Amino acid sequence: MIETIKKYVTGRKQISVAKNLLKEFSPSKGRQTLNPLKLYAIDLENFGHIEGHNEEYGNVTLVCGPRGSGKSTYLEAPRWLLSNLYKMKANVAGILDDASGGSLKFGVNGTKYVIDRWSTKGKNSVELKDSSSGETISGAINETTARIRDVVGIDMDLFASTVFYSPRSSFQFSRRLPNEIEKLIIRILNLDAWLDLERHSKKIREEEDDKIHELDGVIGYATKKGLTRKEIEEQVKINATDKKKFEADLKKIEVPDIKELNEQSNIAKAELTKYENLVADIETHSSVVEMLAKRKAKVAELEEDRDIQQGCLEGKDNDFDADAHEKLEDEVADITATGKSLKKDIEKLERTKVSGTCPVLGCVCEKLSEKNGEIEKEVVKMQADKQATTDLYKKKNEELMQSLVVREALKAMRENLQQTKEKIAAELPDINEYTKEVAEVDPDALRKELSEMSPKDVLEGKVKRIDDEISKLQKAIRDKQAERETLVKVITKAESKIEQLAEDLKEVGKLSEYEQEREKLIVRQVIIDELIPLFGKKGIPKSEAKNGAKRITKRMNETLDIISNHTLKVRLDGEFVMNVNVKDARREDLTIAEVSDGQENLVNMVFVLSLGQEISKGKVSPLFIVDDVLRSNERKEDAKAIVGGLLHLQKAGKIKQLFMSSSSLLLSQYKNEVDKIVKCDAGSIKAK
Repeated sequence: MIETIKKYVTGRKQISVAKNLLKEFSPSKGRQTLNPLKLYAIDLENFGHIEGHNEEYGNVTLVCGPRGSGKSTYLEAPRWLLSNLYKMKANVAGILDDASGGSLKFGVNGTKYVIDRWSTKGKNSVELKDSSSGETISGAINETTARIRDVVGIDMDLFASTVFYSPRSSFQFSRRLPNEIEKLIIRILNLDAWLDLERHSKKIREEEDDKIHELDGVIGYATKKGLTRKEIEEQVKINATDKKKFEADLKKIEVPDIKELNEQSNIAKAELTKYENLVADIETHSSVVEMLAKRKAKVAELEEDRDIQQGCLEGKDNDFDADAHEKLEDEVADITATGKSLKKDIEKLERTKVSGTCPVLGCVCEKLSEKNGEIEKEVVKMQADKQATTDLYKKKNEELMQSLVVREALKAMRENLQQTKEKIAAELPDINEYTKEVAEVDPDALRKELSEMSPKDVLEGKVKRIDDEISKLQKAIRDKQAERETLVKVITKAESKIEQLAEDLKEVGKLSEYEQEREKLIVRQVIIDELIPLFGKKGIPKSEAKNGAKRITKRMNETLDIISNHTLKVRLDGEFVMNVNVKDARREDLTIAEVSDGQENLVNMVFVLSLGQEISKGKVSPLFIVDDVLRSNERKEDAKAIVGGLLHLQKAGKIKQLFMSSSSLLLSQYKNEVDKIVKCDAGSIKAK
């Protein structure tokens, strides 16, 4: 880019600044250049109208056949396979339910690749491989698209605009506005990079504005001080002297030592604590003795209760005869069983009574009456026995109840006795513990030791006096420390002032240096302001686009001279308006609207070919594909000129590999000048 800039600026300063701007400049998109590309072979399956075809390409390939036979599909297949557009053609044919797609073998710079793309029931697969080793380079759609872009050198949009030509294409040079042609040329020449450089330069300009603003502050500060070096040095000496004086005053400050008073306080407090502990021990001993006496008295009461309960229990045990009680229970059970048996016998006798009336004579039978009388007597006797049994049961049952009461009373007495024993057992460990504790302490010795010490109020007064002295000393220490801190702050402030004066001294010394640096930045900014419009749309991109258009126009005219036998010329004016001139004996200029369809088609095709040569390395088109090169509505002489001219360009090395298709019979006369002829016939393709 610097060589291009040198064409537009001549000053050494401008060129130097431009070089600096380019040092850290990185355009958003790199230059697109079509690499030497060659197609070797193609394999198609269910691809549009083509059911199946496997073919190797030649340097010149002609595709012929009637309309709708698949010529365009065949020629466009490489582009579709390279750019994942083959699905569009498959969609039109309505065959996505079958396996459709293809394989393309191509080479770039001596390396051969194979791209496979298939669509099976709506699912797409892709794979880019190295043809020699068979190694897979990529297998994801987006990744493969990016890799093909790197290998081919241009994206598929530019590929379609510079390699593939069809009269049915939406972009036709002769029918487009100048700004549309300009945009395409700008893209091919990668002139958008200048706009990136413009943005980069503006950013650098803003950064240098910040630097100048910072320098203005530094210069303003040094100027505002208005001090000479001598004055600053004098102030440094004064502040250094003040600092030494404050440091000397700081050394004179002595902070009182509170250590000795603290030790005295600790001794006095320990003595007071000992006095209080002795009093507490004496009081505790008296309390324990009192507690021990209470515990022993309680145990004595419990033991007395225990003895009384024990005696009562023994007396009751003598009154209660367990065997007699058991015998009473058996007798009551026997009496109950006898009563039940008598009741059953009486009921049984009652059922044995019979009627005293004869069923035949209707009179009372004497024998039956006698029998019933005997039964009645027996019943009366049994009822008397039953009554006697009932009376006996009541008597014995009362005796049994009385015996039960005595037994329950004995049971309650035993429980009370057991509880009393448990209470006595519970008190004994405490009594033993208190007894041990009382035995371990000598109260007389404690009282003697206490009598030998100073009274409590004296000890408390001593502690208070020492604490008051400590408080006063602490206040004095705080005052001294505050005085020290004040002096330290003053010293720190003096040091800071000395440092600031040192910085001021530096700034005063560098003032001229800062001013020179600011002046350089301002000069540089002026140059950047001059360069920014140059990098903008109306600067170098506009001029380079014109120059590129002139090169393309020149290349178009050279090609048109070959193909049209010097009858067509392309003229370019300053607004990118390209017109076609036709040399004629009667008229000097004819516009594009006045030429034949064949001539217009020729101009459009040559424009695409020239773009391909412009974007290719070596300015030679490695690949050119022309669909429908011979149309039925063109004049025969125009058609012959187009085909003959393309073949001549291929032989001359301007086109490395050429593909053409047509439904016209005129194409058959060129069969001896081509490497491969492919015949299409509605779904089948044959090659020679």
